Amino acid sequence: MIKTETKIIYLVSVINEIQKETDNVKLLVKVDFGEAIEVADIELTVYVFAKKTHELHKKINSIIQYVLEKYDLMPCIHWDYEN
Repeated sequence: MIKTETKIIYLVSVINEIQKETDNVKLLVKVDFGEAIEVADIELTVYVFAKKTHELHKKINSIIQYVLEKYDLMPCIHWDYEN
């Protein structure tokens, strides 16, 4: 049980850091995590409260990748854009 709680605290820290970085550049994004699939260390769902554009997607993805590289995590990312 402690191992699972430690993992959740660790994942919440990663999510909070991603959220802080996206907030700093004033992106309307909410990041949540789920149960990772076999090949990923972390599963993220990224809710973007804007219409999808290539530049916006690239900017958000680069922030996420930057944070995850610091923690050496391989993500599985699900994107949910506003229509």
